[in-house]
Amino acid sequence: MKELLLYRETYPSYKSALYIAAVDKRLVVPPPLADQANRQEKENEGDTLLHSAVRGEHLNILQWLLERTEIAPNSVNKDGDTLLHSAVRGGHLNILKWLLERTEIDPNRVNKDGNTVLHEAVRCGEFEIVKLLLKTSNIDPNRENKDGSTPFDIAAEEERFKIVKLLLERTTIDLNKVYKDGNTVLHKATRSGELELVQLLLKTSNIDPNQKNKFEGDTPLHLAVSGGNLDIVKLFLQRADIDPSKENKFGYTPLHKAVKGGFINIVQFLLERADIDPNKTDKVRHDALYRIVKLCQIKYTDPNKIIRYAYIGRVVQLLNRLRHPIKGKKNNV
Repeated sequence: MKELLLYRETYPSYKSALYIAAVDKRLVVPPPLADQANRQEKENEGDTLLHSAVRGEHLNILQWLLERTEIAPNSVNKDGDTLLHSAVRGGHLNILKWLLERTEIDPNRVNKDGNTVLHEAVRCGEFEIVKLLLKTSNIDPNRENKDGSTPFDIAAEEERFKIVKLLLERTTIDLNKVYKDGNTVLHKATRSGELELVQLLLKTSNIDPNQKNKFEGDTPLHLAVSGGNLDIVKLFLQRADIDPSKENKFGYTPLHKAVKGGFINIVQFLLERADIDPNKTDKVRHDALYRIVKLCQIKYTDPNKIIRYAYIGRVVQLLNRLRHPIKGKKNNV
């Protein structure tokens, strides 16, 4: 008791000595003090006694408090955080396990941002906690927060690949969901050049790799080509269900996009495929060869662009060979 009183003199902002015990694991709660305490009062930071016990990783006090029937186990602080949110934010796996064993604890309750404890665990990069939560039978992995993001969306956007893999194992996840920017998670990962994530997504059976985005009607393959990422282009074309000549809203195929971007290596790779039609035109009836010729006519002041487009002549030769099949040595270019 004396230690508690001295501690409170040092930290007068606490409303009760019980808060001191809840925060500091070195201290214990004397029964007389505990019985007289207002167990639901909140300290200056807006936390309840329960939150303080969780934040201080003081399991014995938390257990004592929750054994009292008048204590609400789903209490929230000023930010709407439950005890589970606080445990996750502190990385307190043991306390989280103990809380999840209590049937009255709701693991899907949201805070003021609309985040569940699973959202919070993903955001904090707590792999072991995410794994534990996904084993909880009544957890909802598809719950959206106020921004419309699921835990999977957060994991993908923050490049937490180990967590993405965990979430991908849950068959209830909608991988074809279109987000506010008009893209699916596969579009997002491709556009960001995230090779590992794209590889993980393409291994799943419940994803549509040919899905178009909302604004330009680009497939993920269009975006891989536009980004000049040959490795990701190759990943896509390993799948038998990929349409390599699918058009966007402007009639551009991936080959048109490769030519427009001046990505010679991708153009050459695409032209090696039998299912690519180099004569296919866009909405204004321009084919790949026409676009290459137009690029050759453009004068660039940037020396790096001059060097890049100096190689376009080689691609013109390749396209001409495909347009006019070789029938003997006379026609060799």
